[in-house]
Amino acid sequence: MSVGRGAKILAVAFVATGCAASRTPTGPAIDGRRLPTPAAAAGDVDRPSLVSVVRDGDGAGAVAVAVTTAGVAEDLGALAAVALAALVQERLAARGVDATATGGWNGWRVRAIVASSAAAERIVLALREAMLAPVLAGEPALSAVERKAAALARRPLPDPSLVGVARCTGEAYGLGDGALPTFTELESWRAAAIGIGRIAVAAAGDEAIVRAVGESLARTRPWPRAIPPSTPARSGDDDRALVYEASGEVAPGSARIVVTARTATPARAVAVAPGLGNPRGALALRLAALDGPRCARLKLRSCLRRERQPARMEMPEGRLVDRVVNAMTVA
Repeated sequence: MSVGRGAKILAVAFVATGCAASRTPTGPAIDGRRLPTPAAAAGDVDRPSLVSVVRDGDGAGAVAVAVTTAGVAEDLGALAAVALAALVQERLAARGVDATATGGWNGWRVRAIVASSAAAERIVLALREAMLAPVLAGEPALSAVERKAAALARRPLPDPSLVGVARCTGEAYGLGDGALPTFTELESWRAAAIGIGRIAVAAAGDEAIVRAVGESLARTRPWPRAIPPSTPARSGDDDRALVYEASGEVAPGSARIVVTARTATPARAVAVAPGLGNPRGALALRLAALDGPRCARLKLRSCLRRERQPARMEMPEGRLVDRVVNAMTVA
């Protein structure tokens, strides 16, 4: 396939195996040893799963929550995740909690530094309140939501053909007309995405902080349930090359090739990424051996979202697509 006039991007998606949901441990795993877990937290089906790591010697600990918005307002790109992240961060700030929330294509996460077990308990309770309180018309946090949503609207997805890539990397892009969400839309997204089946909690710090997070979570009232996210159905785009105009993003006369591949589990994506991204690895060597123009840059990173891994290559114009794909397959 030759690259036509102007720079273009070729997004190729190969499916190695069907995506499978990863399982998150429900008991605190601590540097190879097990911390005594409150009975209410062990195998608890009414509270989010918790993964904990003891790190003795750290000056402070941390608590984080990850939420998947897969299947929620996907026609609007990352808007649901970005809006919910802004909502929760602003609500936490109003409660005196200094936290950072970040939204992406199909999920968002919030984290806070904790200096003591008492602070850890307070943050767990504040997180629950900030996440589960219904969205009300005129509440102060909506101004932060509007600012983040407006910023996202100024970062649209370059082309619909890159939806699969954005879903893989989790990067925040907007879709649609850029309209700001209403409080009723925001509440519908919150109710759909924040619940058991879509939330995971993590804690790191000394043993006192980790224990406080687990015990505080176990003492909270039962959390609502959410419809678990499903693996996106395969589309025809998974098996064919997609090309779109990208002048201004890459050098004139060049092209960027993006390849995403599904793996059965997130661990496989993490395991294979370092080897494929190694500048002296099998893939780089095979690409360097191709006849014609050479790759100017090879970048690969693993991603846990949807168990894919993306590879990005930029190269001068040439009929190299078939040989690049073959090199990646063999490597």
